[in-house]
Amino acid sequence: MPAAKTGKEAEVSLALEKVTDSRSSTAALTSVTLTCRKISHLRQNVEALTIRLTSKESEVIDSAYPFDVGFPMISLEE
Repeated sequence: MPAAKTGKEAEVSLALEKVTDSRSSTAALTSVTLTCRKISHLRQNVEALTIRLTSKESEVIDSAYPFDVGFPMISLEE
């Protein structure tokens, strides 16, 4: 089942790009994939595990899609 679109995906992508562009790391924040079909994808995923976000970077990402304390219960009630 595909994930529900919320309209915030573009904002989140821009926030991730902003954080990634500000780093010198070769590991992209958007590189983690759920299915690895190539060894290179697996290596990228392992490298992405080493990323540690600063407080400022977390704030940038969180501001694009704030945490919903009621999720998922609110969704179940609707």
